Order: sequence, then structure tokens, then C-alpha cells
Amino acid sequence: MIAILYGIARRTAKTTKKRSNTLNTTVEKAQQVAARESFQLEHDNLCVICGQRSHVNVIGAVKEHEYENTTAIAFPVIQCQCGHVYLFPRPSISELGRIYPPTYYAFGDDSEEPDSWVLRAVARGRVKALETRLVPFLPQVAGRPLRILDIGCGEGKFLDAIKTLIPEAQTYGLDSSSSALSRAERKGHKIIHGFIGEVEIEPQFFDAVICLHVIEHVARPDQFLNECRNLLQPAGVMLFETPTIDTLAFRVFRSGVWGGYHAPRHWHLFSASSFARLAGKAGLDVKHNETYPIGTFWVWTFHVLAMKWLPRSIADTIFPPKVIVGRRFYDFALLAATSILDSLIKLSSKAAGGMWIIMTHRSAPPQ
Repeated sequence: MIAILYGIARRTAKTTKKRSNTLNTTVEKAQQVAARESFQLEHDNLCVICGQRSHVNVIGAVKEHEYENTTAIAFPVIQCQCGHVYLFPRPSISELGRIYPPTYYAFGDDSEEPDSWVLRAVARGRVKALETRLVPFLPQVAGRPLRILDIGCGEGKFLDAIKTLIPEAQTYGLDSSSSALSRAERKGHKIIHGFIGEVEIEPQFFDAVICLHVIEHVARPDQFLNECRNLLQPAGVMLFETPTIDTLAFRVFRSGVWGGYHAPRHWHLFSASSFARLAGKAGLDVKHNETYPIGTFWVWTFHVLAMKWLPRSIADTIFPPKVIVGRRFYDFALLAATSILDSLIKLSSKAAGGMWIIMTHRSAPPQ
């Protein structure tokens, strides 16, 4: 099934690229649907990478496919002349409650079964990821435990992983979901409720700041990265994860099928070079940048394709949108298979669907 859909998707992408698609036309269509839904749009066409307000082309349009009753708007996907990809227009901040419904996967679930072998396997994966991506870069501090902040922590699953690796660390989580934070707090993590830049946090307090698949969700990644840097000790490190448009999957499915769009919640999408430019503008140096496989993006890609030809109920069964928090053996096996697929893509094209980046304060210029 996956091989068949992949072949169909390649033909679909080639056909779509032949269509004439102007910015005005796609924006007008989005506005018409938004008006019918009383959905507020944000028409900010500033490129956060180069600072320009011009565009090369509209490379596609993306629609919600994971959750029902959010919005039917097809959001235009813009590629700036510098290569940066973003939604224009995008949902207004006032619509966050609509595009992130109460059932959104990252908000967690009180009914989770801690003894499930599937959940234990996923938890071990989080520990292994941080053992590779964070621990080797942590600074040495004397006389006190490390202070580590997770921005967008949800219910604190990655903070749990940090505690497994560094039991003495002081773990802090920032999130806008009070229900998710309450679960994190019950597990012993210190919590901060709200949005970065809107809550008071002591500057240069943290030895490490991690931010995993959050920056693509924010309206102004440049300002967001500045706020993160302000929280970091002079010798501290930041670990970010985000989708990357360097992957072959984006090039094939960019017209609107690629699961990495997570439509309409991913507002900005980066390449390795564009993220390095963004970090530089924020006074940060990129010390390490590497891609890694994300099976979830392939599940979402195939879900979009399946919905074109199959009833939604069947598409949801074969490629469940919330597979990332699934507890069944099928969910685990599907993620394993699609992660292997993304690993093979990386072997052939040098980039998988996810990107992790280590940053530090910019080094002082030589005297």
C-alpha cells in the first residue's frame, strides 16, 4: 500500500507543478472560506530569514486532515526568494483554540497506561534521543545541579527522559496548556504557564534550553529565538528540533501532500542554511546540525493521499493521524516502518524529515 501511494504521489506532484498558481488566486480562495467560517487570518508576508516581503512563487496549498471541525481553508504555501517556506496568510493567534483542539496529541491524555510495552518503548526512544542530541553538549557547572528548560513541554515526557539520564537535574517546563502542565507538575517538574516572552523568567538562568518541534508553530521565529537566547547561561546550550525542507520527501510532496506541513499548524519551515541564518540573527552559533527520520510525517503524507480516494474512516484506520500517541501494536509497527522508509530516504538523499540543531551564544569575534 505504501509503495503504491508513493508512486501515485510522485505523479500527482508532477501534475500539480504544471498548474499555474498565483498568490492572489490562492489567497482569495483562502479568504473566501475564512469568511464563511468566521475564521481570522493573519496577512503577514514578512520573511523572517531575509526580511523581504517579496515571493518567488506559491508552491502549494495545505489543508487540515488530522482533526475534524477545525477549518476547511486551503492555506497557501509561499517560498521566498531566499528559499524560506511559510504560510501566507496563516491562522490568526486568536484561532489557536480552533486549530489546536482539546484532543490535540501533544496535550497528552490522562488515560495513558504507564505499563504498556508500546509506551515504554517510545519512552526509551526519547531517552536515547536526548542521550545522543543533548547530553554530549551540556556544559559543566560547579556547586549546583544543571537547570534545564523544555519550551513547549506538554505533559513533560522529555523532561522525564532528562531525569532518567540526569537524576539530579532541575527540570522546568513551559507550556500554554494548563492540563498538560498539571500532569508534568505531578511528576515533579517545575512548571511555567504561558508563552515565552509573555511570562517573567530570570534572564540567563538555564544551562540548557530544549525546544522540540515548537519553533515551526510560532508566528515570529526570529523573535522567539531571541527570547530563548535571553534565558540561556553564557556557557549554555540550546537543542532545537524542527522539520526540514532539505528532505527529498518535501521536494516530491511539497504541493500540499507532505505530512511535515502538519496543516495548518506549521507556519514556518526551514532548511539547514535558513535556520543557521535565523540563529545568526539571534546572536547564536550553530554548533551541530543533523537530520533524523520521522515516521509520523510519512504517516500523515499517506493519510492525505488516502483521503483523496478513500472514505475518511478508512484513511483514518490505515494511517491514523494520531499514530504518534498510539498504544496499539499496529501504531508502533506503522511508525517503525515509516521511520525505516525515512532512514532509507536519508541514505539516498542525505536528509531525513527532521532536523536537530545545537546552538550556543555567538563566539566573541577575534581581537
